[in-house]
Amino acid sequence: MNIPLLEVRALHKHFAAGPAGWFQPQPVVRALDGVSLQLQRGEVLALVGESGCGKSTLALTIIGLEAPTRGTIFLPASQCSAATRRSCMHCAARCK
Repeated sequence: MNIPLLEVRALHKHFAAGPAGWFQPQPVVRALDGVSLQLQRGEVLALVGESGCGKSTLALTIIGLEAPTRGTIFLPASQCSAATRRSCMHCAARCK
């Protein structure tokens, strides 16, 4: 059984786009809307897209510098998954 190095399931990241109105909800920008992917050992992943399509937001969310709105990120083979927050931040800094 191959355990993926990275698995992302139905990842969503929304940002506030301004203040809410009197009787209107706060507008949001849907930077990521249902992204799923799996990366196995020995594979290479390339994110390609136009400016503003969410490539950087996906990377920042995966390494923990942005919190996902919804969805799950599994790093089962990573030492950071069970490490302290300080160790995870060190890992995130290496991933930039």
